[in-house]
Amino acid sequence: MDMRATVIAYALQRPPPPPTDLTATVSVGAGLYQESHHSDCTVRVFEPIILLRLAHWVRTSAEGGIHAVIRQKLEDDTFNIQEGCFCYGFSAVLWDALTSDPSALEVWLDFPGLRPGWTRHCAALVLPRFQHRRRPFLPLDDRPASLLQIADSPSDVFEWLHNAETPFLIPDDDFGADLLFMLNLFGGTQVLVVVHTQFSEMRRTRRDLRVVPTRPDELYKDSPGNNQKFMDINQKFMDILAKLPPLPLGSRKRARGADTAKERYAHLPLLRLLCFAQPWRVDEVYDPPVASVNFRRLLQLPPPAEINMADVERRILDSV
Repeated sequence: MDMRATVIAYALQRPPPPPTDLTATVSVGAGLYQESHHSDCTVRVFEPIILLRLAHWVRTSAEGGIHAVIRQKLEDDTFNIQEGCFCYGFSAVLWDALTSDPSALEVWLDFPGLRPGWTRHCAALVLPRFQHRRRPFLPLDDRPASLLQIADSPSDVFEWLHNAETPFLIPDDDFGADLLFMLNLFGGTQVLVVVHTQFSEMRRTRRDLRVVPTRPDELYKDSPGNNQKFMDINQKFMDILAKLPPLPLGSRKRARGADTAKERYAHLPLLRLLCFAQPWRVDEVYDPPVASVNFRRLLQLPPPAEINMADVERRILDSV
């Protein structure tokens, strides 16, 4: 996963993450060891043409792509998916699942309890545009040049929510989720989706995959001395979500004296996706809704084109 992480960081024009095994990138002649005050040792890329070949390897090989990361996690729950740049590749998997596969959401998402009606239909990725009151989203007709943006601060997150240019966002480190995107659902409602890959709740046993989802009004974590700051940020986030129409949850009971069931609506138009985990209680309807990703279903789709080769080539030209 060392070479995969290096290639993706290079394509995103981000600093390479300190890998746990540095020998792979150096052994193929793509980088050199150098000391760093952040860690004992890092790798500096010095041969970009080799990185171009490695980018092709990530796109085409069974060992370097996101499918390999997913399979390794399914086989070994202790594997750290962050080392394999999971969110970067997962955004490409989601793009293909939502744009190329006409299957309903419930085919590749497992919902506990009663499933909302919109899960029986497919959904479309849209760009958040909350700065527009009447229509806080923009449909996507074609794949954009870049699928993913990385936020370094809450300001970057809110800028993406107000006027997104990419369908996916990796939020800043203080945000209590790992990936954000927005869907236009069947019936004309929209939902902001937050993807969770890390969980603070301890599991009962090593094989117990059940977790307690993060409270949506606490997505920005408190830290000593900054409680009011994060309370204000969370309130701002809640205010933005309030601009979306109510999200239907379905109903088990009919209203008294009525022939049809009374629709229930979520408190927030938010969908939380749990990766490699199931919610703690599977016999209730979560509000806002929660779903686990069915990775075995997603692995049946062709491997996605994770890396935009034009980004890598542009980076090489800029470095000459």
